[in-house]
Amino acid sequence: MRRIAGALLVLALIAGGMALASRGAAAPQKAALEVVTEQPLVIQGFGFKRLEVVRVTATAGPDRATRRLTARRSGVFTARFAGVTYDPCTELLVVRALGSKGSKALLRLFVRECPNP
Repeated sequence: MRRIAGALLVLALIAGGMALASRGAAAPQKAALEVVTEQPLVIQGFGFKRLEVVRVTATAGPDRATRRLTARRSGVFTARFAGVTYDPCTELLVVRALGSKGSKALLRLFVRECPNP
């Protein structure tokens, strides 16, 4: 009986160790972008590598601007595009972010249906 209990204890410890190891080896969070405000256009990125230099390009209709910034230790950044005007009722918005350590993200917001003025 003692052997069975000992074997079960060893198996439980191995299973617990494997569960902890799989958590540590989990895939890193994928980089992503979201719109914080439309006027002025402010984009937030998250899931980037710590202190990664990121080039963010926003295109809305004929307007296009690029910002180069560094993600915080948490992998988050905020990019402000004062010169880009974005009207979600008439324009497609495309934002690309490329990081110096390999992170990349793409955000595409298509024209949405808006009520007539």
